[in-house]
Amino acid sequence: MFQTNTDFQPLSDKQLLINIRGENILTGWHPSYYPLAYPFYEQIIDSTGLEPVFMGQIGPDNYSLALKKRFRGARFLRQGSAISDFQTIRHSKHVVLGISSFSWLASWLSETAINIHLPVAGLFDPRSGETDMLPVTDSRYHFYAVDFPDMQQRQSLDLETWANSADSNRLLAVDEINRMHQLTPGE
Repeated sequence: MFQTNTDFQPLSDKQLLINIRGENILTGWHPSYYPLAYPFYEQIIDSTGLEPVFMGQIGPDNYSLALKKRFRGARFLRQGSAISDFQTIRHSKHVVLGISSFSWLASWLSETAINIHLPVAGLFDPRSGETDMLPVTDSRYHFYAVDFPDMQQRQSLDLETWANSADSNRLLAVDEINRMHQLTPGE
């Protein structure tokens, strides 16, 4: 499908790639993008028993610094080029997506991924009416209901407090997602 590109950071079968799109999600430029709470990552790490490896747009911002502090034992990959990060996602067996079309596309096009953990919020929430990006017939995907504040809530929300405490990370069954598809925005 793709021309072979060796510019990626390979992971082992025992590692869980967690993609962070900090530059996109922290600016607040779009209502469908927002950071995920740390308990979301902890739940998946605990339930899979895999070694967490964080990658992507992880910088000197407060969210990224707190992420590094909370997950001290985790590996944090150096930020590569966009194509390198894309290929790293595509070549990983176990992936946790950020709320990002970039990480979604890389995992969806993957011929290597066997477990893709997708937060059903923001861009990926079918109730928003924006997109339909939940491949419910693809057995590689595990869907999660996660806390995701709307734009009005974000005005008065302390990101650090919220990111440390939000905990509604429930695994969703396919029939629940199908019901979400039937809802129109505003219902």
